[in-house]
Amino acid sequence: MTRKKKTQKDEETQGFRINWRIVLPLIILAVGFFIGSYIYTNNTEGAQLVKDYYKAISDKDYSKAYSMCSTDMSEADFTSRLKNIYEGIEASKISAVIISNNVANESNNTEETNNTASNNNNSVTFKMSMETPAGNISFQKTVDITSDNKLVWDESLIYPSFQSIRKY
Repeated sequence: MTRKKKTQKDEETQGFRINWRIVLPLIILAVGFFIGSYIYTNNTEGAQLVKDYYKAISDKDYSKAYSMCSTDMSEADFTSRLKNIYEGIEASKISAVIISNNVANESNNTEETNNTASNNNNSVTFKMSMETPAGNISFQKTVDITSDNKLVWDESLIYPSFQSIRKY
């Protein structure tokens, strides 16, 4: 019988072993961290509000979208404007993917404040996308959330460089 002689290379590879008692808990912690981050980012009230807003737009329920916004426009003007724009460009598959949340801590400020985001400092960064006959449109945007959980609406929620031509 011929025995194979062990080479130096065989001895080196045999000496390298993974200590699974250390590596496995680290892998579990890393996976848990990423899952927790994903759940937190996508399940805060502001994040859900953004998703619900674009879902309402996708469903052509502009009155529902209006109820989620803080704006100076009347409901009739708001719904008419969104209907004309989104249906005019034949938008479909409208969706928002949450990128990050900025949730402010409760402040000890005792001054009376209004419901603007500048007093609340809550915001959501998201990527909006939709399909049109002219091609896909997508953009990244950060929107402020009021203390009564409404989007601070302006035309940039339709498209970032969109400018109002109406005075309301």
